[in-house]
Amino acid sequence: MRKQGFTLIELVIAIAIIAILAAVVAPKAYRAIEKAKVTRVSADMRNVKTAAMSYYSDVGLWPPDVCPQEDPGFIDPDNYQTHCCGEDNNVNLPTGWGNIIDRNWDGPYLEKFPFPSPWGGSYDWEYWPTVQWNQTPGVYISVRPKYTSVQQGLGCGYVEPQSQTDVPYDYQLKLQQMGIDQYHPYGVNNASDGHVIVQIMQF
Repeated sequence: MRKQGFTLIELVIAIAIIAILAAVVAPKAYRAIEKAKVTRVSADMRNVKTAAMSYYSDVGLWPPDVCPQEDPGFIDPDNYQTHCCGEDNNVNLPTGWGNIIDRNWDGPYLEKFPFPSPWGGSYDWEYWPTVQWNQTPGVYISVRPKYTSVQQGLGCGYVEPQSQTDVPYDYQLKLQQMGIDQYHPYGVNNASDGHVIVQIMQF
């Protein structure tokens, strides 16, 4: 007995139905992925802020500035000693601040420092005692492009091309509208800068 296959018309109809279903489902899937990324960034920021408040409550100082994607002391109190960033900002910490941290640190305050960002970039703890990036002095957490660190044996610097791990423009707009991204060098909701910055505390 011969097996009967699909006719050309049946195949065309089946392909058309699949194409229609894909056209209906794809936008919903994209929106779900977008929402998940925004939700994750928001949750990461809240976790870092909670850790920072607990750290400050114990130590009496904010964690020092370190390289992007590196723990500023929420997990390891002496982690700041192994990195190449932050020296210019950290000179504004009180004299003997390393000893103050060693005496009063009672962590860990985070299970793991978030890395990477939903777009493959780096979270960065910012200790800014002076105005930087149009922000008032304070402590911040930012999302930046991917960064290589001393620990990885690759030297310090952003991976090229940065644009591959920037925060995409549409996401920046969404986060700005939610009040999460506070970096607006060219006006609110009008700049594709590739970064997201959230203030933890103003000095």
